[in-house]
Amino acid sequence: MNTGRWLAGAAGLVVLGALAIVLLDHDGDASPEPPKAPRLAATHLTSMFSRYGDSGGQWTGGDNTASVPLPDGRVAWLFSDTFLGKVNADHTRPRDSAFINNTIVVQEGAQAVRTLHGGAADKPAALVAPPAAGQYYWAQDGTVEGDHLRVFYNRYRRTGSGLWDFTLTGSALVSFDLPRLGSPHVIDLPLGDRIAWGSAVLEDGGYTYVYGAERTSDALRFAHVARAPAGKLGGAWEFWTGNGWSTAVERSARLLSGVGTGYSVQRVADRYVMVTTEGNLLFNPAIVAYTAPAPTGPWKGPQQLHTPAEATPGTSRVSYDARLHPELARSGKLLVSYNVNSLDADTGYTDARVYRPRFVEIDWPPADPAARAQPPTGLTAAVNDVHPALRWSAVPGAERYWVYERDVTAGQTHPARRPHPVTGTATDAGLLKDGHAYEFSISADGPAAESPPSATVTAVRTRPTVPEGLTAKPLPDGRIALTWANPGANLWYWLYQRDTTTGEQWRRHDFPIDQPRGFTTVPLMHDHAYEFRIAAIGPSGESTPSAVARVTARYAPPPAPTGLRATPGDARATLTWNAPSGVTAYRLYHRDVTAGQPGFTRGQFIAGEPNGMVPGLINGHEYEFRVAAVRHGAEGPPSQSVRATPMLPLPIAPTELEATVTAPGTLTLTWKPLGPGVHYWVHYRDLTAQETEFTKAAFPTVNPPALQPGLLLGHEYEVTVSAANHTGEGPPATPVKVVVTR
Repeated sequence: MNTGRWLAGAAGLVVLGALAIVLLDHDGDASPEPPKAPRLAATHLTSMFSRYGDSGGQWTGGDNTASVPLPDGRVAWLFSDTFLGKVNADHTRPRDSAFINNTIVVQEGAQAVRTLHGGAADKPAALVAPPAAGQYYWAQDGTVEGDHLRVFYNRYRRTGSGLWDFTLTGSALVSFDLPRLGSPHVIDLPLGDRIAWGSAVLEDGGYTYVYGAERTSDALRFAHVARAPAGKLGGAWEFWTGNGWSTAVERSARLLSGVGTGYSVQRVADRYVMVTTEGNLLFNPAIVAYTAPAPTGPWKGPQQLHTPAEATPGTSRVSYDARLHPELARSGKLLVSYNVNSLDADTGYTDARVYRPRFVEIDWPPADPAARAQPPTGLTAAVNDVHPALRWSAVPGAERYWVYERDVTAGQTHPARRPHPVTGTATDAGLLKDGHAYEFSISADGPAAESPPSATVTAVRTRPTVPEGLTAKPLPDGRIALTWANPGANLWYWLYQRDTTTGEQWRRHDFPIDQPRGFTTVPLMHDHAYEFRIAAIGPSGESTPSAVARVTARYAPPPAPTGLRATPGDARATLTWNAPSGVTAYRLYHRDVTAGQPGFTRGQFIAGEPNGMVPGLINGHEYEFRVAAVRHGAEGPPSQSVRATPMLPLPIAPTELEATVTAPGTLTLTWKPLGPGVHYWVHYRDLTAQETEFTKAAFPTVNPPALQPGLLLGHEYEVTVSAANHTGEGPPATPVKVVVTR
């Protein structure tokens, strides 16, 4: 970024002594060199934003983190989504903290001092107001032209309430007056919504280069570049077509894949360095660099720069949008920032420290290692096996290996290194897409340095081929032997089967077959015709089913069991029978005779002793039962039928019976109730009248207490209570004696 362009009225430059540069004013007098932003260590910048965020009252966290040095030595830090307010002493953030879509934080000297936003202090809003409801602007990169700060913003529209429910609707160039950074003036750029422009800005060779990011359905972002004459971003642009420049934005060509929404390009000596978060693999936190001889490429890389420790595997934290800050970097170093966030939205409130930029310094140009490990050999990629894997030969002295992959079908331009190394000589092939061709290579990492990559292998993720030549042969024991031609290495198979004699629909076996060319079924029903088909299973799914093979099972079913007996119980019946020779499995059948059920219900399959229980019956209904023997899957004829009627057991005798005279000639009886589904009968006899039999009350009672009137005064009575249900009356309670008094 050429921040010196703001002095458009200067008469010229004079070089004095050891390249000291001064500016001449209109009167020809020398004026001092304009102030410059301080060049600070990465640790200082990380701490600066941490202190500023904790101080409260203004910015407490945000992302994007592009920097533009201003002519007066200040730095404008461009942020997109931003938290405002305060931070508690325990680093939590109040739930009512303001959250807006763009701000600018101003740095003076070595400290952040002010946050620029829209709205009022007690009701802040985005610095650049949205053009319509449901839309908003996210900041990108910027530069200084004359007496204005020019910042690119991408315009988005919300499509739902989810984390990723938004879509790009266009890009804008916003101008802020200098030095006060006020009066934002928005110019919508007529460039469509295919590319988010302004991801990076580079001032070089009389042009301002504007980079953008195009997102595709394969979740890749591709870099694009346009240019305008220096100082004329608001004028006509030219777009790189791959072999030249055009004024038509639709001819803009992709430079390379794997960039973030925000990234940076910096000129270092005679090379151009592009730094970005590795975007060729989803949620890969690595920060990588590409180099080229021109702002348009061709780009060579990637070169690994830094892997943020904050994006720890197994957590919800992610890092993204790595950016360069060349005007703030110390000599011989790249100064890189990156954003940290969490996929768990609650983290923004439970720990305010997460959603803040971090800074690292990278030595550049990187030193060549004195020695490297040898590249691995023998790489194979079995991406269509049931257990897809990459395998290679060990390299002596290698401590670990790195896997590089490239999705050729998606248009990925450079291989991406997977974020986690492998300690052995094999690893899972990864989350690959069906029908996509991939390139793989492996490097060895040892005590010296990472080796060059191995030879590249290409593999295509495809659905398995349809198995051919399926045959079905009946065996003497009722089983069916199936064979087919193996369509590929290390596949599994689904077996589909139906009994056409009974009109059964196609059903898939419960478990896949791991045998490559054949399978023998369990014994099937004698004289039943069956159809079979087979489908291969691979990582990309299931193949189309094979041609149908037809066969009739041949097996002598076992004889019917004898001596069937049924013992009724509460809503159940227990069956026992005599076991035929050599049979250890049975099928139970029953039908509800009382309900008029015409056919038998096929019930439990019993493996073991010749007895079983049929549950879920209706008490008081008469049932008919049968049992059939099953040998090796072949079921024989049913036994003779027996009938039984499940019943509730009789209730137990009530307890805690007490009798009290509550009125002349009347007893009140109480006892401990037995629960729902029962009623009670009072029984009494007159001992004074020498009665030997109990008299049963005329009416039952549902719950205690019960009254027994009409008794003779002065007579001694013995009373008891019994409980009854639909099955009958249970035993009586222990009787009690009582004299009926006035």
